[in-house]
Amino acid sequence: MAQVDRVEQMKGFLATDKGVLIATDVAARGLDLPKVENIVQFSPPGSARDYVQRIGRTARRGNFGQSLLFLLPTEG
Repeated sequence: MAQVDRVEQMKGFLATDKGVLIATDVAARGLDLPKVENIVQFSPPGSARDYVQRIGRTARRGNFGQSLLFLLPTEG
């Protein structure tokens, strides 16, 4: 997808009252998503720093949020 198209898609997403964004770790850095309330992770991050980056999308600018991490028994 061209950069112009990605920007337009993100503007449309941010203009909605509610939505679900499914993304890779790229969303943990570089995207300004000010109203994230919940993060659901289906794979563990590679490091504690990556975990903080992922969940840092919530609780920004004095807001509160929640994070849920699913782990397989072998990942715990």
